[in-house]
Amino acid sequence: MARGMSNAIAAVILAAGKGTRMKSDLHKVLHPIAGRPMLMHLLGGLAGLAPAATVVVVGDKREQVEAALAGTGAVVAVQEPQLGTAHAALQAKDSLAGFDGIVLVCFGDCPMLTAATVLRLCGALDEGAAVAVLGFRPTDAAAYGRIIADADGTVRKMVEYKETSAAEVAGINSRAELAAAEGQWQAFKREEAMAGGASLRAPETVWFSWDTEIGRDVTVEPNVVFGPGVRVADGATIRAFSHIEGASIGAGCEVGPYARLRPGAVLEDKAKVGNFVEVKKAVLGKGAKANHLSYIGDATVGAGANIGAGTITCKEKGMSDRYEDKPFLRYVDAWVLDAIGHLDDPTRTYCAAMEPTLRHSLGLAGSWQEMVAQQMKFAPDLSAQIRKIWDDGRVKFAAAHGRPADPVQFAMTFVDRNFGRA
Repeated sequence: MARGMSNAIAAVILAAGKGTRMKSDLHKVLHPIAGRPMLMHLLGGLAGLAPAATVVVVGDKREQVEAALAGTGAVVAVQEPQLGTAHAALQAKDSLAGFDGIVLVCFGDCPMLTAATVLRLCGALDEGAAVAVLGFRPTDAAAYGRIIADADGTVRKMVEYKETSAAEVAGINSRAELAAAEGQWQAFKREEAMAGGASLRAPETVWFSWDTEIGRDVTVEPNVVFGPGVRVADGATIRAFSHIEGASIGAGCEVGPYARLRPGAVLEDKAKVGNFVEVKKAVLGKGAKANHLSYIGDATVGAGANIGAGTITCKEKGMSDRYEDKPFLRYVDAWVLDAIGHLDDPTRTYCAAMEPTLRHSLGLAGSWQEMVAQQMKFAPDLSAQIRKIWDDGRVKFAAAHGRPADPVQFAMTFVDRNFGRA
């Protein structure tokens, strides 16, 4: 960091190296920690400085880095050919023409560098130093480059050794170092969550994304993974072995164990998603429950609804996807939903769709008429129920849309009819 005549700061980030030890087609600085590229972590950390300019020096795999920087406001400078670290820093000179202030030079593979640390470096410049250098004291210094300094901290020279990872100033050059950095970041995030009032039953088994938001009095049981875009409100409980991404979880909700919330899942206050339930692009209203073995997709479930085991929701364009407040949703076999719209006789279609189950699981045999007769022993009014739903659906759709329903839409009318009422 070089001293200037004002307090303005410009950041130069070096990201031109080949990163050969990563053995990857992905640029080293784009490898993720907590689901966010290292370079984006660094830019986020430096944002607290409100830098007057940010220049990223690129070289190898430059197209990848340039694409990642789109929309960030950072300026790209190209190092070609790559002639070392000092030569890379020089490539930012033209982009900083006319700038009068402090220039911070840092490495793109140092994702944990913070604005607070940089400001402490600036303090050294305020005391009259021409250049301030950030270093660290590892337990074992054998593999690190050395800063040779006097007792008062004045830097005399630096001795080059192969760089390895340590704390926020160390570079990440291999998959092992990337994993170590992930571990360091996760440890920090776990401490932050607990300091904020969350309880982690087995902290070392909980994995956060870079943008996870956890409220107060939240309980997280072992082996929970948070992907990007998750917000958990106060008082929620996330039970063991759940995977959550792109979801909003309201106050007092309960999730899991063994639950999966996918992008677009919204659980309003005190909703519950139990074991082996998957939710995607769906809203569960206040107090709604899906306790076990269900898929809730593309749906709005009203307050207090109770989703029965084995329920599958789905959506067809133009059909209702709202399930009214406080119903108990019944099980409907997905094969029936798909097949019932393709033949004029819905009972025959039911048996065609269910043929594997009827023949093998229930041990039925013979023609479809014989299977129907045998199935009637298990559900005597099955045919009448299916026919009524079929006919009602046809009338309902025609009234709502002013035209007859096509076969696929018949199937979705069946879903709407059977799932939309108690």
